[in-house]
Amino acid sequence: MPAVYEDNFGYYDLEADPDEAAFFAFVTSQSRPRRCLRCSEPVLLLPGRETCARCCDAMEYGSPAGRAQS
Repeated sequence: MPAVYEDNFGYYDLEADPDEAAFFAFVTSQSRPRRCLRCSEPVLLLPGRETCARCCDAMEYGSPAGRAQS
């Protein structure tokens, strides 16, 4: 199985580690629909999280915290 993606932590390789598969199942079961505060995309996030994994990665690599308004 190829890697799978979820909006809280990004990509998982479910075949490589049974613990990772269990964590993925837990995270997806607890996540709720909402909009990411940075990109405004509809995502499934854990309670208390406000930013999706894609935006967290972008900010980690130096992208601004907010998107530029057109």
